[in-house]
Amino acid sequence: MKRGIVWLAVVALGILGYLYGPDMLSRFQRKPETRKDSTEEQMLALAKRWGAVVKWEDRIKPRGYLHEVYTIDVERALLRTPDERFAFGGHIRDVVRLPGDRLRVIVGPSYFSGFSTAPLWLDLVCPEEIVRPVIEAERDLFANYAVLATLREVRRPGLRVGKIHRNDETDVEIEMPYEFVASGECFEFVPLK
Repeated sequence: MKRGIVWLAVVALGILGYLYGPDMLSRFQRKPETRKDSTEEQMLALAKRWGAVVKWEDRIKPRGYLHEVYTIDVERALLRTPDERFAFGGHIRDVVRLPGDRLRVIVGPSYFSGFSTAPLWLDLVCPEEIVRPVIEAERDLFANYAVLATLREVRRPGLRVGKIHRNDETDVEIEMPYEFVASGECFEFVPLK
């Protein structure tokens, strides 16, 4: 009797496996759909419209195990061709009036961007008519913008001093900033939604 029940269970499992097995396997083998975030989609659309490069960091070859990046590596990625256009995502950190109808705009990396092998700040000269709508808009602390620009220089800010307080004495430590700064001119500023 027990033997008959075991054989019946084995046959039933075999039939179920035959009928539903391919469906079950396909569920595990199917890759989940990757949905691009709307900010990335907007950046790619703008870059396509202007013929600009978005994924410039892919041009950087990491150095060694620690993926150290030198300024010359970032220069090679951004200054390959004169007047090459780039699209960056970021937020405005400062705006300064220059002689004429031009503004100097400092753009920091986006608050929501992931890890970057070469965090880049932009120091751009822009026509006032491009930046004015951004300045006059209601200020949102986390507002991100697509900045389209051509670049002419890449540098690293000078050394900075970090202070570590220990008991009654202060140790001064000199450190190299991790960020890079690129200078150039912007030709489009678009709020990202």
